[in-house]
Amino acid sequence: MYLCILVLIVAKRKRGSKELKKRVIRTWRGLEWQDFALIGLILFRLILLWVLYSGFNQLPSPIYGGDLYHQLAQVNHIKYGGNPFSSFSTLEGKPTYFPFYAFLVGNFARVFHLDGMSAMFISSYFFVALSLLLLYLVGLKIFKNKTVALAGVLMYAAPPRGILKYTEFARYVVYPLFFVTLLNFFQKKQKWLWAILTGIVFGIATLSHAMGLLFLIQVVLGASLYLLVGKYIKPKGFDAKGFKQDLLKNIALIAIIIGTGLAISLLHWSEAFTAWLSGEPLGNLTVYKYTFGAFLKFAFRSLFSFGSPGSGLMRVLFILGIIAPFVISKLNAMMKTIYIVSGLLLLLPFHFIITKPLFGFSLVPNHMVAHAYPIAIFLVSCLALYLILHAFGRYGRFVVYLILVLLLLFTVVEFSTYKNTNRWAKAGTSSLTPYMLDVAQWITTNTDVNDVFVTTKEIASAVNALTGRKFLTLKESHVDLFLDSFQREADLAVLLYGNDDSYREELIQKYRAKYFYWDIFWFRSEFVINEKGKLVSFFDPITVPASQKFIDYFDRFNISYIRTNMAIDPSKRDNNPLVKKEDVLVVLPAELNFTHPWSRQLDKYLKELVSFKDKGGTVAKIFMFKPIGK
Repeated sequence: MYLCILVLIVAKRKRGSKELKKRVIRTWRGLEWQDFALIGLILFRLILLWVLYSGFNQLPSPIYGGDLYHQLAQVNHIKYGGNPFSSFSTLEGKPTYFPFYAFLVGNFARVFHLDGMSAMFISSYFFVALSLLLLYLVGLKIFKNKTVALAGVLMYAAPPRGILKYTEFARYVVYPLFFVTLLNFFQKKQKWLWAILTGIVFGIATLSHAMGLLFLIQVVLGASLYLLVGKYIKPKGFDAKGFKQDLLKNIALIAIIIGTGLAISLLHWSEAFTAWLSGEPLGNLTVYKYTFGAFLKFAFRSLFSFGSPGSGLMRVLFILGIIAPFVISKLNAMMKTIYIVSGLLLLLPFHFIITKPLFGFSLVPNHMVAHAYPIAIFLVSCLALYLILHAFGRYGRFVVYLILVLLLLFTVVEFSTYKNTNRWAKAGTSSLTPYMLDVAQWITTNTDVNDVFVTTKEIASAVNALTGRKFLTLKESHVDLFLDSFQREADLAVLLYGNDDSYREELIQKYRAKYFYWDIFWFRSEFVINEKGKLVSFFDPITVPASQKFIDYFDRFNISYIRTNMAIDPSKRDNNPLVKKEDVLVVLPAELNFTHPWSRQLDKYLKELVSFKDKGGTVAKIFMFKPIGK
């Protein structure tokens, strides 16, 4: 009997295998030239990435305070066992970068025993390939035309450096995946299944970027309005019967999408939701720093940027798409939908015109421009190609094919330009300082992922990146927006340079500081010093607003400082009208001593553990804080 059952199972598997083989053959035979072109494009982009990455010895970003190295810190924190939903830079707070990208890459590094940097480079290949495929599916589902979909892939493709940061991951992987599921929800019969999947991807988007919630929730609400009302507006009038018949079902579907997404979002957003419901300020998330004129100029430049050949061609198509409704006698439903959706996307960043006077906040409109405008440009530009194809017959096809060739050529040009002229791409070909690698090796071997170090902000950024360990503070933009980063900087100044030992002990215990780190970059991480040893400008010193609160605090503990007017973030000290300059206090070291800039009073709390040498000289030291009161 058992033999008969085994024979039946084998026979069934063989039949199933034959059916699967037939389906694969049918699918393969059904592929068109655009599908093969997509496969070729994916392989081509991966080859370009390999050419770029094979020349890199580090990330194409500054190790001191650079965004990619801050991303590496999050990846390493998760790789070494850190909680993806807690801060990877300070002991308290939420992560400053959204966790889903680092969760994937950090666990990839852990499972395959890779260093964090290698995991970021390797995963970029997969993410870029997935992004191109998803973009193709989005274009195909909207325009029902593979040529237009292929052009859309070339226009919206990931940047030359690939996908190495959570922002790029959200824009080029998660958003396309969300729109694929949302479009399937409207186009497929399995409404309940696709509602659940759309809700899950919406939730993932909220864990991938702030705009995954603040931007996509508005997309979801717009789609919900269409599902409830818009789809029942017919040329002959409103379909009241269909509206009433489907009302409860549609409400349930919307509840599934929004409820699932928001439930997942609580893994990261619970603190923000609690603060919002209780009326507390939402930190930098709602800071309104822009004059209307400056922001309008910024938005216009983002919309009509001709900075590169590829973006220039896209803007030409975008302008043609804008003009099209005025020369086309009749728009079909698909065209109307694209224009309505694109128009809403262009207006979203200007929500502050309403929310600022009524509610006193705005939702980072500059970031909304960066996320919403490329999608609007993608939709309208692809629509322009669609109209050219259908309006001019054979000549239209020739024009579109020529545009495809130009877009591919511009992809190569932009890659070459980035590889050969970009400052940080060139920096990526150099090796990291050997002693920094030795320091990182010692720290990851001898300390816990949640141990807290004390050092300057920029040195903290570098060591945090290479080890995933935590620090008293980093620069303001790399600290959780719900933490008082300026108070932490002021406390760092008092701990390092203050004259009150009892209060210093309180700070050591408050921040659970366990290790102290010094290296030869200490002074240069804060000040720019010329060949004669004179201070000529600032890099990233301890800096706080020039309020009476901090003036009194520093005076109380005999902290030396100077008062000046500048942008706090060192990467934004230019003439950008969107960057706010303010009166600040800049803290000076206790001693102008390159090897011992901190107060001598701190020494009694430190026990040297290890030192690192280069060319015969000591270049770095790691100390442990002695137990207080022992």
